[in-house]
Amino acid sequence: MVIDYILYVIYFFTIFTSLLYIIAYEKNKNKLIKEASKKEPSLTVLIPAYNSAAFIEDTINNILNSDYPKDKLRIIVVDNGSTDDIGEKIKKFKAVKLIRTEVKGKAHALNIGIKEIQSEYALLLDSDTLIEEDLIRKCLAYFEDEKVGVVIHTLKPYKPKKLIEKFQVVEYSVSTFIRSLMS
Repeated sequence: MVIDYILYVIYFFTIFTSLLYIIAYEKNKNKLIKEASKKEPSLTVLIPAYNSAAFIEDTINNILNSDYPKDKLRIIVVDNGSTDDIGEKIKKFKAVKLIRTEVKGKAHALNIGIKEIQSEYALLLDSDTLIEEDLIRKCLAYFEDEKVGVVIHTLKPYKPKKLIEKFQVVEYSVSTFIRSLMS
C-alpha cells in the first residue's frame, strides 16, 4: 500500500517535470537554436591525442573540410606520449602544429595546448571527433550574446550500427535537450 503511494508520487513528479520541460522548450525555442554566424574571427582547434593514429587523419580532414575559412583556422594537436605513428600521420598536414608531451593525461595535454592559442576563439575536440560542416559557425553564433562564455556542442556517435550506439544517440539527444532547457 505504501509502495503504491510512493509510485504515484514518482509518476506525478515525472509527468509534472516533463510538462515543465515541454512548456519551457516551447516558450524559448527561438533562443535555443541560432542561425550560423556570418562573422569569421580567428579560431584555433585544439586536439589532445593519445594513440590516435587510426583516426586522426579523418578528424583533421573533417575540420579542414568545414565551411570555415582556412586562413582564419589553426589546428594544434597535442600528442600526449603516444606510442603509435600519430606524428607521421600529422606531418602530412602542413597547416597542423604538433606538440609532443609526455603521458600525463588529457587535462595536461589541453593545458599545454591552451598556452599556444593566440586566436580570438578556441574549439576543443577529441582526436576521434568529426564535426558537421557548419558546426564552427553555429557555435560562434552563440558568442554574439555577451553573456555567453562557453558553448558545448552536441556529440553523437558517427553512423551508429550497434544497438548500444543507437541508444547513445537517444541519450545524447535527450541530455542535450535538457541541458538546453536548463540554460
